[in-house]
Amino acid sequence: MVLLADSTRQPAGFVHHNILVLPDGTVIGVLLGHCIFGPDGTVKAKYFRKTLFSLQGKILAKNTGTGTHPDVDEKKLIEEAWKIISLIKNHSCPVVEPTGDWSGVTLAVHFGEVASVFSS
Repeated sequence: MVLLADSTRQPAGFVHHNILVLPDGTVIGVLLGHCIFGPDGTVKAKYFRKTLFSLQGKILAKNTGTGTHPDVDEKKLIEEAWKIISLIKNHSCPVVEPTGDWSGVTLAVHFGEVASVFSS
């Protein structure tokens, strides 16, 4: 599991088996190649240089290493990821030029929250 931090170095989420998850267990995206597809099946961000970038090149989160999450329910994460994958219609991935600036929004806001898989 890859841990991600926001601009204040607080936990922003994690990537587990190519699934982007908020700390509370909300699945917000699926990583395919370098592109992250959001809950609506469209490209929302790119992940490269150990950094998650918005399509405008702003930093959403940075890799802070690896770790574990005690409440990960693999089956539920995979079910939620497949829901996103089933919505993907356009697999093209735009070029993103990093700006070096941090985004002013959280991952939850950027991706649009969906139901937490840890709560059920």
